[in-house]
Amino acid sequence: MEDPRIMFELTYENLFQNIRPYFSSIILKRGWEYYREDMVERFRMENGSIVQAIIYGSDLYKVRLDIKHFSSSECSCPYNGYCKHMAAVMFEAVRQVGLQPLQFLTPDRKLMINSKPAANHKPVDTLFAVQAEMDLGGLQVSASVSNGGISNPTLPTIAAAEGASIAIKPVTTPKEVGSVTDWHRYFEKQFSNYSIYSSGALDSFFDEVSSKLLIFGQGWNPSLKVLYEMNVLLFIMKRTDVLQQQIERNYSYYSHSYGQGFRAISKQCYEQFLVLDSQMNSMEVSQLNPSYMQETAAFLAAYSSPKHSSMMRWRDTYSLLWWGLLRDEARIGNEKDRLESISEHQEQLSPRQKQDISMNLALFDVIEGNDQQAMQRTNKLPNRQPSLYVFFLQAFMTNQEWDRLIDWLKWLRPLVQSSGTSHMETYFHYWQEAAKHRELAEEWLDIVCSMLPSSFTYYSRYLLKHQQYRRWIDLQMIFERTPFEIEKESLKLIEAHDRNLLLPLYHLSVERFILQKNRAAYKSAVRLMKKLNQYYKHLGEQEHGQRYLMHIKKQFSRYRAFQEELQKGKLIQ
Repeated sequence: MEDPRIMFELTYENLFQNIRPYFSSIILKRGWEYYREDMVERFRMENGSIVQAIIYGSDLYKVRLDIKHFSSSECSCPYNGYCKHMAAVMFEAVRQVGLQPLQFLTPDRKLMINSKPAANHKPVDTLFAVQAEMDLGGLQVSASVSNGGISNPTLPTIAAAEGASIAIKPVTTPKEVGSVTDWHRYFEKQFSNYSIYSSGALDSFFDEVSSKLLIFGQGWNPSLKVLYEMNVLLFIMKRTDVLQQQIERNYSYYSHSYGQGFRAISKQCYEQFLVLDSQMNSMEVSQLNPSYMQETAAFLAAYSSPKHSSMMRWRDTYSLLWWGLLRDEARIGNEKDRLESISEHQEQLSPRQKQDISMNLALFDVIEGNDQQAMQRTNKLPNRQPSLYVFFLQAFMTNQEWDRLIDWLKWLRPLVQSSGTSHMETYFHYWQEAAKHRELAEEWLDIVCSMLPSSFTYYSRYLLKHQQYRRWIDLQMIFERTPFEIEKESLKLIEAHDRNLLLPLYHLSVERFILQKNRAAYKSAVRLMKKLNQYYKHLGEQEHGQRYLMHIKKQFSRYRAFQEELQKGKLIQ
């Protein structure tokens, strides 16, 4: 069988001599980012020397490369010259014929000619992104010259020093004496080609990856085993993001049907992170090689703030790991420097990335006890939601730092109130927990009252719990709730205490239904009047009930349909 590289006439020799000179180093690096983000689609080779593909940039662009006569190659983008889209397709062409795409970046002709091609069509170049994250060898997570000094938060820029030799380590199964980098290289090798063809296939993705990778950690040092399992989860989250991007790009009309599967994976990952975090022994962790933590931190730096939409709980995971596993003064200092360096280029960041950076810096403020600084840092963020702060509240409650928890709850009150009812349950849950350990009954009640009507449910529960039944009835009437809208258990509780308290609620509801002037409302009013008759009977005040019935019959005597419903209900003859 003929060598596909000869058929395609694409070798390191002609790459270096005939093609690479057309591209500047900046264009190559930009093209590498597009290639690594799976932006190249509909790739096909024709006639041994023609490559055609569609690439997703700010728009859809059609690229045509002529390997024999490269000067006739073209791209439909507005850039006048050999562009990053053409470079990205070139990297994909290199991979398709079994060569190593990353070597197309280096200007070292000797390295290219002497290097052996990869053994299969998905070579170890898929692992270079991981190498970059880990800051190893000749590859670094660095500020890109091509984008004004900002590394892509989703995928690090690959920077190869001029003339530097890049050593490619063989991929081996994860070992206890290995490194986080080695683990991820193996993860990539096993699952880099994993594809999803139906929403149902997502259901088994988490279990499939876990079953194939977690087995290697059996019998390891307990803390190292937990760290390894955490990195498996990080890889699952990263790989799920890639799958989500592919689905949204290729099957956009059906992408909503995959949403439940992606959310399920996110939930599984975070729940397992919580389990592993609770198992981690801080004393044993401190004895592990610091490089494990550094590499894990580098992975988070590379992937925890994706520029594309993601259903993974990256921010919570980032917070959880830095609060526990990665917590170290020097390491935190380095991470803060990295975040602040990126934040200096706000104009090049998406709103989501800006928010991630601010919240991550606020996390470190909180870790260092600078709560006021954390509040100030995030106070002006656009689209703030109370959910951004739940991790802090949970951490304070777990550590029993009740005064800090109360300070944050007070500070969050305006934000929670303006967000409607969606965050009330969580907010008042933490208030109730704090109230168990501090004298806060009156203060808590003032806050609940001040947040009405959003806090109606919580205030209503409070009144019932403390047997303030008359105030509870008043609250229902103020907010125009009818007995049909109130839980039956609550009504039975009031009945058992004192039926007299319910009479005003029923009277008011009857008249409100009648004034709606429609048949359905009249029927509801009659049902309530029947219930009133029962109450008066139990109270021994049938005469009062009869007078009330006659009063209503007379007051609304011109409402013919209502009078008919009274007769049907056998309240009048």
